[in-house]
Amino acid sequence: LSLNLIRSFVTTIFRGLYFLPIANPAELHDNRISTDIFGVIPNVIEDEIDEDRFQQSIESLLVNINSTIKSKNSLSKIILFTSPTPSNGKSFVSREFSKTLAKMGHRVLLIDSDLKRGQQSKHIKTNNPKLNETGFYKITQENLEDLKVSENFYFIPRIRELRNTFSFLYSQQYLKQIELFKSHFEYIVIDTPPILSVSDTSILMSMSDIVVGLIRHEQSKISEIKQMLNTSSQLGIEFDGLIYNDY
Repeated sequence: LSLNLIRSFVTTIFRGLYFLPIANPAELHDNRISTDIFGVIPNVIEDEIDEDRFQQSIESLLVNINSTIKSKNSLSKIILFTSPTPSNGKSFVSREFSKTLAKMGHRVLLIDSDLKRGQQSKHIKTNNPKLNETGFYKITQENLEDLKVSENFYFIPRIRELRNTFSFLYSQQYLKQIELFKSHFEYIVIDTPPILSVSDTSILMSMSDIVVGLIRHEQSKISEIKQMLNTSSQLGIEFDGLIYNDY
């Protein structure tokens, strides 16, 4: 009987660590995840959404990220959003975060860098929803206004028809374009693929000033979150903070 109890106890713990999704932000601390929580985003699917509460959560996120930027004495403000796995809401949060910055009077560029499955152009009206590599390199100081979506808010959709996304991001031409954007925008927000799925994210992280991991209530697992943080650490890059989404 005692052996069965031990087996049951071990199975419960193992299942909790590796199979059950996170159900409360406090579980991060309980599992010795010390990365700061930049913000908790409420559920925004149900009809009874409190818009004020949602906007306040985005504004709180902005304050925490800006505080981290100041503590780093960073001159540029490239903010990267990623997640351990798909469907955690990073595209939605990065988009709303960018819009809020723009409404506050900051000149913001959002780049959909999920080069295989990015869907931002379905939610943002743009003059060129099917931008290819040649078109990306043709973006210059003279035609930056073509990227404008609304007052202070600019957008580059997913670059299509790429044969090798890693080579594209690792090229000097791409870095040159990023330098162009840095000289014309106060903030550059990068929406990336999940870090555990695509190697592209590691390149983009090395270019960024602030790296934010997004996890989702009742979907992300503690084991995935730890793996995300460990993967980043092995690259010599630490996450500046986490967002607990859809609470």
